[in-house]
Order: sequence, then C-alpha cells, then structure tokens
Amino acid sequence: MSKRNLICFLNTTAIICFAIFLFSDNRADVDLWGNLGFVTSLPWEENFLKENTFSYTDSKTPWVNHEWLAQYILNKIFVIGGSAALLFFKIIIGALLIIPAI
Repeated sequence: MSKRNLICFLNTTAIICFAIFLFSDNRADVDLWGNLGFVTSLPWEENFLKENTFSYTDSKTPWVNHEWLAQYILNKIFVIGGSAALLFFKIIIGALLIIPAI
C-alpha cells in the first residue's frame, strides 16, 4: 500500500468513525415522542384537520402536519424495532449523507 493510499484509507476510516460517533448519540430530541404520536392524526383519519388536538391554547385552528410522512416512517420503525431501531436508522441515514463527502 502506497503512502497516498494509506493516508486516504486513514482519512476515510476517521470520517466513518466520527460519523458513527456523531450519529449514535442516544439522547432523544424533545419532539421525538410527539412526532411518533402525531402520526395518529393522518389524512385518512376522520378527524384530520378538523381541530387541533395538540394545542394547549387554541383548539379551533386547523392543524397542518407537514411532516406526516416522516412521522409515519419513524413510527413504523419504532413499532417494529423499538428505540434501538430508531437509533440504527439515524446512524444509517447519517452515514448515507456523509459517504458522498468521502
């Protein structure tokens, strides 16, 4: 292995290790459980956009959930594999975003 190939290999390994370290943080975001729960109010549900059940102050304003697809996917991952599956999914998505930079 040439010196240049060794440096490229070590840089790639360092970036991958950093990505795994960065994206494997297990602290839950404040919105995580809300995002997993909001998916219960989806467009095919009867009460969709009729009233804002997630507001403490103004329940009469229609609620537009612009993140419903991501919430649906995260909810299915959580139902199938629990918290570990969510963490693994986050690591995979983070790695897929960093790989093109390598």
